[in-house]
Amino acid sequence: MPNLPLERAFSVVDQLMAAIIKVAAEAITVPPSSTWITPM
Repeated sequence: MPNLPLERAFSVVDQLMAAIIKVAAEAITVPPSSTWITPM
């Protein structure tokens, strides 16, 4: 990203952070599917 203007670089980082936070929040809040847990 060295050739991007500073404002554009911050926009890219902001979008990346938003995506990471969304995935992390879903991983915490969404119950695992039946393929992850097998009943005993």
